[in-house]
Amino acid sequence: MSQSWDTLQEEIIGLGERSVRKSHYAELRRRNSELEHFRSLIDSASDLILVVDCRSGRILDANEGACRALRYSRPELLTLGLGDLDPAEGRSPHGCTLLIGTDSDSDSDSDSNGSGLFEPRRVRFFDRTGRPIPVELTVRTTMADGVDKAVLVARDIRHRVEVEQALRQAHDNLERRVVERTRALEDEVRERRAAEAAMRRSEQRMRDFAESASDWFWETDADHCFTFVSGRFYAATGLAPTDIIGKRRSELPIMDDPATGVDPWSALEAALAAQRPFRNVEYGLRAANGVRRYVRVSGKPVFSECGRFLGYRGVGTDVTETRLAQQALKVAHDTLELRIATRTHELEMEIAERRRAEASLRKLSAAVEQNPTAVTITDTRGVIEYVNPRFERMSGYRADEVVGRTPALLKSGQSPPEVYAELWATILAGREWRGEMLNRRKDGALYWVNVLISPIRDPDGTVAHYVALNEDITVRKEYEKRLLHQANFDSLTGLPNRILALDRLTQSLASAHRNGRRVVLMFIDLDQFKRVNDTLGHQAGDRLLIEGAKRLSGVLRDADTVARLGGDEFLVLIPDVAPAFHPEVVAERILAAFEPPFHLDGHEAHVSASIGLTIYPTDGTAPQVLMRNADAAMYKAKEGGRSCYRFFTPEMDRQAVERMTLENRLRHALERDELFLVYQPLVDAASGRLIGAEALMRWHSPELGEVPPDRFIPMAEDCGLIRSLGVWALRTACAEAQAWQMLPGEPVPMVTVNLSPQQFRDSDLVQITRQCLADTGLAPQRLMLEITERLFMADVTQTATLMHKLIDLGVSFGIDDFGTGYSSLSYLKRFPLRTLKIDRSFIADISIDPGDATLVHTIIAMAHTLGLSVVAEGVETWLQADFVRSRDCDLIQGFYISKPLTAEVFRTFRSTWRGNAALRLPCPGIEACRVAGG
Repeated sequence: MSQSWDTLQEEIIGLGERSVRKSHYAELRRRNSELEHFRSLIDSASDLILVVDCRSGRILDANEGACRALRYSRPELLTLGLGDLDPAEGRSPHGCTLLIGTDSDSDSDSDSNGSGLFEPRRVRFFDRTGRPIPVELTVRTTMADGVDKAVLVARDIRHRVEVEQALRQAHDNLERRVVERTRALEDEVRERRAAEAAMRRSEQRMRDFAESASDWFWETDADHCFTFVSGRFYAATGLAPTDIIGKRRSELPIMDDPATGVDPWSALEAALAAQRPFRNVEYGLRAANGVRRYVRVSGKPVFSECGRFLGYRGVGTDVTETRLAQQALKVAHDTLELRIATRTHELEMEIAERRRAEASLRKLSAAVEQNPTAVTITDTRGVIEYVNPRFERMSGYRADEVVGRTPALLKSGQSPPEVYAELWATILAGREWRGEMLNRRKDGALYWVNVLISPIRDPDGTVAHYVALNEDITVRKEYEKRLLHQANFDSLTGLPNRILALDRLTQSLASAHRNGRRVVLMFIDLDQFKRVNDTLGHQAGDRLLIEGAKRLSGVLRDADTVARLGGDEFLVLIPDVAPAFHPEVVAERILAAFEPPFHLDGHEAHVSASIGLTIYPTDGTAPQVLMRNADAAMYKAKEGGRSCYRFFTPEMDRQAVERMTLENRLRHALERDELFLVYQPLVDAASGRLIGAEALMRWHSPELGEVPPDRFIPMAEDCGLIRSLGVWALRTACAEAQAWQMLPGEPVPMVTVNLSPQQFRDSDLVQITRQCLADTGLAPQRLMLEITERLFMADVTQTATLMHKLIDLGVSFGIDDFGTGYSSLSYLKRFPLRTLKIDRSFIADISIDPGDATLVHTIIAMAHTLGLSVVAEGVETWLQADFVRSRDCDLIQGFYISKPLTAEVFRTFRSTWRGNAALRLPCPGIEACRVAGG
């Protein structure tokens, strides 16, 4: 076709050179339009259309359908030969001749109809990927420009081949079923052969229908009115062109009967409105003679050179024969199926019951063989007749080793004889028996089983066999054992826990009541354990608890109980003792056991024990009462200096109640707004200028009155409230310090807030501090966090990392109560500290004790050498203030300046403080407090 186009253009050029008359140009444009029209129709065809040189086999032209099916572009196809599309035939010496179907050198035209058109035949083309494509090939030969050419129209018949394969497969299946079902019925052989012949005729009819399918071209204008339909459409439908041309699809009465019951064109309304192409839309129609026809159409929009929509062009295919062949095949198949079913019904009825019985037996056998439970079948004497594979895996015995023997070979010797007696009595009475047994495997290992033994009865009701189902519950038993241990024993030390201790105490009290004996109960708390846990970390604390448990167990009898109640609290139960028994001897041994130091990660920790003792029945008869009394005696021992023991007295019970009451009220103090902060001023020792204030927590309880900090702060640390109290104190101090900055007068440069070691180990401390500063608006440079020396005994790396993160926020650090800790002074240069506060215990006697005076002078000098500012805490007299100022101390804090003030009073103090002039007063703090209303 491309060659014809070239020839036509040469002709156009020749005509242009011979004549320039307008009529000739009009003719040329008309022919060019027709050629483009023809080309568009060819490209819209779904078939593969190729133009081939008959002698060389070279492809001269191809339509879009060929490019799409073979996966080549048109330029790529024009570089190939016909043999490239069929390696099996096309590349033989006469490949082109064989594929086209005629020999150009031969005068024979036996395959031609005399017009250069050869009968269709099946061949295979191979696409770009090597995938074979079965096609039905129609060849028309022609002579153009002195070259023998062949126009190859190839229809993709993959679907037809699949249908034929499905037919052959259906035929084979039907033949096999006919043979199987009618093997004994020789008189039906002729009918089966007739059915096979009918099937072959149906297959041949379908092939004939498919091979004679007709195609046509169609075209519409921009209003979707038909402007052109090729002749084969009229032949297929029996309609005249006047019935089609100029009408829309909706105006054609032949298209109102879709094959599927749903108009497929309605789904294309959006595509037509959007002017998009569509492919392979199949629908049914009724021809002029009333016959139902099925067609498949494809189309694509046509646009002018300027992009204006002109209409649609497409192709149609008559697929009626394929549809009818499928329907005929289905009818033949259904008919044959019905006849076969009728002929074999009697035979099926005869064997149905047998098959059901066999199926039931197979199901039962498979269920038993594959059952996850061990199955054993015995006779009425208990002799094993059958075991399933699960029994073999569970017991370790093979089936041939146990058949003929009794289940007694599995006895472990640890199940009570009463169990077996009950078992036999139950099953001999014809009832089921359930229970648990401890059996022994072939290798000697023990395993637990849950057993169900049921009688198997004959039709007359007589017990003929017994079936035993054994489920291995060893894992469950071990799990229950572990759960029982976890429920009764401490996971860290392995000692009995509170639950088991209370159970043993209850049993001991009952035994002592029956026998007139006594029971001694000791409540033990490890002294200084919290300090070790806070400074060295929880791992070191856990090791200390384990070692402490070993020391306790080592000084007691086997009959005594050592239990861990939680944290660093232990309970010692000494049961069944005579009235002459002296429990203080045991208490002394326990105290002695804790005298040697504990070695924890290179640190030497000295931890003693405080012991509270109570005796049944003197101090109480109920377990909870004795526990409470021992706890009260233990707290009394702590108040007595620790590392000692105390016996319970009624007075202790009253104190214990008071302590519990105090703790309960403290837990609600924050939510009831009973806590508040006071602020003790910090002044410059040289100039007397107000530098800042230290925030101190106070508690006023409506029921208890003013509760001293040294009473409720340690309790908050013990019961875990210190973190929430610390967060509240930090947020409140930041908010009130920011309020100071908004008042007229000189701003307060800094507020200091104390952090407990528990707060400092909080992973959210950095985020909490950042949030407090953001919420209150306080500049980070105005906040100083004070920590104690014992914090530096913990993880050095972790402590330094957290301090640097907080310093990155802009806050600073000071060390409080310097000189009272146990750690090395090396932390002063290892950690980012800004101030050092000398503990008030060293300041109190500096005017009368030369040793304290020397020590304070040394601390100030050392701190200045390290670049730290020094705060003298607890300055109460002019002499003390004068001493620290003369030693170049930087800041002063104490009653000499002012007692701690509420936030409101501190605002007044801030405005009335007279700086250096006030420091010359004998006691300026008293005067300032009077002026401020304090």
